[in-house]
Amino acid sequence: MPSQKQFSTVSFLALVIAIFILIVASVHDAQADDPPTNAAGWWKSAWKSRVEVRLPEKPQRFLRVAIPDGARPAALRCLLTGRDVPLEHWVQSMQMTTPVRILASREVPYRFPRMVRAGNGHLLLFYNVGASQSSHHPRYSLAAMRESTDAGKTWSPERLLWQQEEGYSVFNLLPYRNSSGRILLWTSRYQYSVKPHIRHPGLWTYTEDHGQTFAELRRFDTSRERSSYYMTCVSPVSDGLLGGMATFGPSGVGKCYTEIWHSSDDGRTWSVRSRLTQPDENLGNEVALLETKPGTILCLLRDRHYRETYRIESSDGGRTWAPREKITQDLGCVLQRPVFTRFDSKTVLLSGRDHEQRQTVLYLSRDNAQSFAERHVVDSFQRQGEGGYTTTVVTGPRKVLMAWYTDGGSNPLKPDIKLATITVADQPQWLWLRLPEKLHADATLHVYYDNETSSLAESRGQAMLHPHPWTAAQLSQPERIGEP
Repeated sequence: MPSQKQFSTVSFLALVIAIFILIVASVHDAQADDPPTNAAGWWKSAWKSRVEVRLPEKPQRFLRVAIPDGARPAALRCLLTGRDVPLEHWVQSMQMTTPVRILASREVPYRFPRMVRAGNGHLLLFYNVGASQSSHHPRYSLAAMRESTDAGKTWSPERLLWQQEEGYSVFNLLPYRNSSGRILLWTSRYQYSVKPHIRHPGLWTYTEDHGQTFAELRRFDTSRERSSYYMTCVSPVSDGLLGGMATFGPSGVGKCYTEIWHSSDDGRTWSVRSRLTQPDENLGNEVALLETKPGTILCLLRDRHYRETYRIESSDGGRTWAPREKITQDLGCVLQRPVFTRFDSKTVLLSGRDHEQRQTVLYLSRDNAQSFAERHVVDSFQRQGEGGYTTTVVTGPRKVLMAWYTDGGSNPLKPDIKLATITVADQPQWLWLRLPEKLHADATLHVYYDNETSSLAESRGQAMLHPHPWTAAQLSQPERIGEP
């Protein structure tokens, strides 16, 4: 039987353990329920101003916060009470109206929209209906168009331009309005009823009455030594027009390369100016072309294997090209079907499809296309689906009307065509934050700014225009902190 002394020893040890447990629990509770204030942090001496942001009552992962007046987006910090590590933030420098589905069907696929403003001011939207090279409709493939007389608010009934025979698809339409008002229109021709599939020489036509009538559709390149399959881009340059053509051997199968075409007579006649990639490389595909100064041409190329996006420059109008530069890491993706839209001498919008993430994305350059940042996600489409290609028309200073196609929200491989207005802000007004999954009930967000020594740069990464709705957090009046 234990002695009294032994009982005393056991009781003492039990008491010590109990006290230890209570201390640990108290510390844990203090950490959970009484978060320390940020007032004494390192930021007190580094940042002169802060504002308090009232967090929404309903928990959410993403929060949009107004940038305080006078604050530089690249030189501020966002901290939650009780946290010493700033939250990562991204700048939203673009605004988007709510997207409108202008072509939608649960059964009929609409793809590859291309938009152009006619000489009379009307908008013409060209698109593919039916079969494509990735999902073949069993009955038909149509090239169609619609017209808008009110800047895209309403559209005319669908008008059939031409229809391919069964087993062929017509898609990859590309319109371009030249300086005289003539609208040139290219289309590819793809035969999927045989194996290997054949990429036949592309066709083209034109209209001189704002899309009311078109000339007879005919072969663009009469050479029998190649199959000039798909005109992916046409862009004005100092000495005429340049176009990028995805090209195959005369059989229309096998390896793809890109040739650069030139026109000196406003698009009436064309000739090959250079070869951007070689046939044995099998890198040819969609390009975007932009003249950054007279004679200097920037080209973005997405290679055929979805491995890289390349930046290539020419200093002699596209006759020769510098070595390719990989920019996939800079963009954060392989950008499919890149499209340039110039706003002014410095500001250029880049749009396209993020192949890996299945998203429609935008980037902005504020240095005349020397770099692209400020990535914004516009929309997404299904993992095994279709979507993403974009088309734009400038409607005002730093404002575009953009159309794209997506099967997000519709049947897989039955995409719709959406339309929205994108506006680029001269000065960004919003930040996006990703909030922690678990927030303290009394958590408060503080935005610290006024640090002229900061060399930080805002992330180009994850600012989101979509999905809606956004949450606009309330900002209180600025509070001066630290030394004046």
